[in-house]
Amino acid sequence: MTIKHTLFTFFIIFLIGCEDNKQEEIQEEIITIDVITSNVNNEIFYYNFRNDTIDSTNWQMMYHNLEIEGSGYSMPNFSFDSSKVSFAVDSINSFEDIVEPPSISSFESTFFNLAYLGKYAVLSYDMSIHKVLTSELVYYIYDLETNQMFKLLFNEYSSGVVSFQYADLNYD
Repeated sequence: MTIKHTLFTFFIIFLIGCEDNKQEEIQEEIITIDVITSNVNNEIFYYNFRNDTIDSTNWQMMYHNLEIEGSGYSMPNFSFDSSKVSFAVDSINSFEDIVEPPSISSFESTFFNLAYLGKYAVLSYDMSIHKVLTSELVYYIYDLETNQMFKLLFNEYSSGVVSFQYADLNYD
């Protein structure tokens, strides 16, 4: 009986060890790309996630100033080409912990919620400290042509420049 119990215990430990290794392998395969935009006050910034390029002709994301209706002011804003990508938002998991994309049914193709004053706005203005802040949400971008899914986190806004990071979740 002791030998069976010992063998069973080793088998369970082996299975648990394999699961940990699988999770570590997945996290090692995810490559995070860091990007720093140009200053939105000097030029519009266009980005293509699929090609990891700044590309004004084949862009998926645009960083530009958006005039706020009736205010006479413009605010920095991110726009996405809805003919090329859709999005989803994660308010629970941290960027580092995400290793798998969400269900395709969670993606939206209307991006007004990501714009300034939108429900999931990437950038917001804090009147109490007079500062533009980046959202703490993790965004997912789904490339409609290639079916690639990316996780995306906006890190910091400083004087018109934004730093963000993203990773392709379609690793093999």
